[in-house]
Amino acid sequence: MIADLLTLWRPSGAPSSGNFGLRLAIRNGYLNLYQFGQSMARISFDRRCQPVVSLHPKYVLCRSKGESAGDLSSAYVRISGDAISGRQSGLPERYAGHEMLTKWITTARSYAGDEKKFVGRLVGANSNVIDLEMALPALPGKRSAPRMDIVALEESDGKTRIVFWEAKCMDNSELRARAEPGPGSGAAIFEQLATYEDWVSDPQRSLSVQQAYVSTAKALVELHGIAQSLHDVELPFSDLLRKTAAEDGAPELQCRPRLVIEDGPKNGSFAPHLKRLTDQGYVVRIVEAGEIRPVLGAHD
Repeated sequence: MIADLLTLWRPSGAPSSGNFGLRLAIRNGYLNLYQFGQSMARISFDRRCQPVVSLHPKYVLCRSKGESAGDLSSAYVRISGDAISGRQSGLPERYAGHEMLTKWITTARSYAGDEKKFVGRLVGANSNVIDLEMALPALPGKRSAPRMDIVALEESDGKTRIVFWEAKCMDNSELRARAEPGPGSGAAIFEQLATYEDWVSDPQRSLSVQQAYVSTAKALVELHGIAQSLHDVELPFSDLLRKTAAEDGAPELQCRPRLVIEDGPKNGSFAPHLKRLTDQGYVVRIVEAGEIRPVLGAHD
């Protein structure tokens, strides 16, 4: 199954090849695979250093969004070799190959909302994306950790920088909060961006992030070599990611996150909200609905 997943991997900047191309993100000790911005599978290693694939049972049982999930346990299904194990009833005993995998991918895609699909399109158009859903530690009183949608590299004036992007659709109410901007204001988008910026601005955390993304670039280069050996045609890969992996030093870090927004039917009333964002010094890029083009670089 590992080979099938890597065969479907499309690095940043490469088209998704229909409805089954996957995106890959490096984590601490495992890999995450995404379909249209929706987390779909995890590759980790057991005590014998053998790869194990983990998926949510709703994908393996092909329970698409809108269908009854029944009494599914949230415990993930594990696939080692071709053996499938889990607590749920009705699971197949064996992984049966590419056709089975594409059914699971189709199911996962049904759970991707508009903003996740937007993220998927952005990754396909921007080869400088190095990570998806960078998780920060959970905030006090919160059950889930905040996640920055996209981490990218950019090159300007001979320097490489790590930049963070939050992706939103224009009709997202968080963008249209009327409270005055600033910490504690209750304006959702400003609180969200300030949380990200405060966390990465800590010098020790900044250094850790810089070092982590150099390691990520090196791991992606190695994985690209493995994936390329499974393909008959050239698998694209970012020159900037390759350069970052080869250099001795770490890229600079741009702590202030940026916004990339997909245009929508409410664009006529968005001008004052856009002004509030830019007045606070945020870089904002607007993308037409459904448009696929590079927008996350220094000069895009």
